Amino acid sequence: MKNIYKSWKTTLLGIVLIGVGIGYVFVNASPDYILMSILIGVGIGFVFSPDSVIELRNAIIVEESQDWKEKFSQLQKLYDKLKAEFEAYKKKHIIK
Repeated sequence: MKNIYKSWKTTLLGIVLIGVGIGYVFVNASPDYILMSILIGVGIGFVFSPDSVIELRNAIIVEESQDWKEKFSQLQKLYDKLKAEFEAYKKKHIIK
């Protein structure tokens, strides 16, 4: 029970997911009970999970975005180099 009060971010997210799952049944004329079960199950999981789950997710996203920025920068430099070489080759070898 301490975790519920201490980790308020995941608890709030879990309660919202549980509410959405229950509300989904009452709003739709023919609800999909599998979807409702998934929403409520994930919500219950979030209620009892620590906030470090969200912080871990954010850390992974930041690391990936830094890595992808570096890779994209390298690809952009390679593209610019190849484009310049192609333009030089085209000027030299193609008959006008």
